[in-house]
Amino acid sequence: MDCSKAHAVTLWCAVLAKAYRGFSQGALKDALSTRFRIIIQLTLPGCARLRPMDLSRALAIKPDDARATLESLEDQGLVTCSAPDGCYELTERGKDEAANYVAELDGFFGLCASALSDEDKRVLAGFVRSVLLVPGGFYSHKQDIDCSDPECGSRYCLLAYAQVFQVFVTTVKRSAGFSVTDFRFLLELYPKKRFGEKIHRAKDMVRFLRTGRAYVATASVRLEERGFISRHSDEKDARGVLFKLEPAGFLCVQDTSEDIYTVLVAFYGDTCDSRVTLDVLKRLLVAEDAALEHLARQR
Repeated sequence: MDCSKAHAVTLWCAVLAKAYRGFSQGALKDALSTRFRIIIQLTLPGCARLRPMDLSRALAIKPDDARATLESLEDQGLVTCSAPDGCYELTERGKDEAANYVAELDGFFGLCASALSDEDKRVLAGFVRSVLLVPGGFYSHKQDIDCSDPECGSRYCLLAYAQVFQVFVTTVKRSAGFSVTDFRFLLELYPKKRFGEKIHRAKDMVRFLRTGRAYVATASVRLEERGFISRHSDEKDARGVLFKLEPAGFLCVQDTSEDIYTVLVAFYGDTCDSRVTLDVLKRLLVAEDAALEHLARQR
C-alpha cells in the first residue's frame, strides 16, 4: 500500500469514526439501528408508504429484518399497514417521534456543516449521492434527489453513512479480526511517509481516537499480546507510555487498508483519494471535532 492510499484510508476512517461518536450519544444513540432508519426513511419525499421489500432495498438490510422491525413498530403504534398493497406508513404518533429524530439529526449535521464552505458541502453531498444512487438500488430511478437540501439533507446523510459504516465494520472485522477503533489505533501508528516510523504517546492516542484513557490502556495491551504493537517507557514522562507499530501490525494495516480502499473505490470511484476529496475530509474532521466538543459541553 503506497503512502497516498494510507493517508486516504486514515482520513476516511477518522471521518466515519468521529461521526459514529456523534451518533452514539443522546437521542441519536440508536441512529444506526434498523428501527431508527426505517422511521427516517418513511419521512422522505416519495417514501411515505413503503413495502417491506422497498425498505429492504433502500436500507440494504435483509427483507426478514425489515418485516420484523415493521411489525415491532406496528405493535408500538408507530406505523400502520395499509391492506391490500402491504405498504406501511407512519401513524401520527410515529410522525411525532420521527420529528424529534429529524430535529436531532439536523442539529448534529448542522454543527458539522456550519464550519464548511458551500463548495465543501457540494462535494460531501456528491458522496452521499454516490452511495444512494447505486445501479439497481432503491434510489437508482430517483436521479433528482437533492442530498444538499436543507430540509432533507441530514436524513439522506444518515442513511448513506449507515450503509458505508456497516461495510467498513464488516471489512475490518473480516480482514483484521477486530473493531474499527482497534484498527484505527494501528493506523495512527502507520507511517504515512516513505521512510521512518511513528511513535505516539498514550495521551496522543486518546486525542486522535477521541476515546478514554481506559480504552487506550486496554487496547494497547490487547494489540501488544497479538504482536501488532510494542509499548515502551517514555523517557520524558515517568508515567508515560509510547506505542510503536511492529511488523505484524504493519502488515495488518497494509492488508486491511487495501480492502478498505477497494470499498472506497466501489462507493466513490477514483475521487475517493483525490486532492480535493482529501482537503474536504480534513476540514470535515475539524468540523466534527468542534461538533463533538459542543455536544460534550451540553451533557
